[in-house]
Amino acid sequence: MLRSPSAINKHIQQKPLVQVPYLSPRIIVKQIAVYCASSIDLEKKYLDVAQELGELLSANGLAIVFGGGDVGLMGVLARAVHAGGGHVTGVIPDRLNQIDGRAYALADELIVTESMSERKSIIWRRSDAFIALAGGIGTLEEFLEVITLKKLGYHNKPVALVNTDGLFNRLLEQFEELDRANFSSYHTRNLFDVVSVPSEIRFLPAFQEFFK
Repeated sequence: MLRSPSAINKHIQQKPLVQVPYLSPRIIVKQIAVYCASSIDLEKKYLDVAQELGELLSANGLAIVFGGGDVGLMGVLARAVHAGGGHVTGVIPDRLNQIDGRAYALADELIVTESMSERKSIIWRRSDAFIALAGGIGTLEEFLEVITLKKLGYHNKPVALVNTDGLFNRLLEQFEELDRANFSSYHTRNLFDVVSVPSEIRFLPAFQEFFK
């Protein structure tokens, strides 16, 4: 359960907002949640995708809300967004924040939560759309929760899965198998879009409003 706004504010570390040159201050910037790995021992192709997505989002005046990490794909993504003049909000549990070098200290807003569940709730409530990159069980758990919430009617926001080099092929096949076995009354693949590279996201009908 989320704490009261006053309680949460005690855990928010704010810095001056990054000014995006071509945006009017009166324009409300859309926020995109990005789920991705924090592992540092990854192939370059996954790091490149995080870099590409960060550049794409910042170039289109979009802010990100992410897990607040400074390592792995999280760190690459956040730095790419900042390099393009974008705004970065990180949400990280206190337990991880206490590990030196774990949190993205340059975040424009860093929200420190008491639990993982609170972290996830803040991210999905703040975001206007969701993108999942390569990641392990943590990334998958976040992705599965957000499509489950969509299925149950808690939100109707766009969700995209970036299937880098076929990493999630078996996951997608598993969804199809579950549907065939009638474990879902709703075709799971209708809950999200799948792309091979970040640049394809801008052409998805569900994401049209976010890109110029």
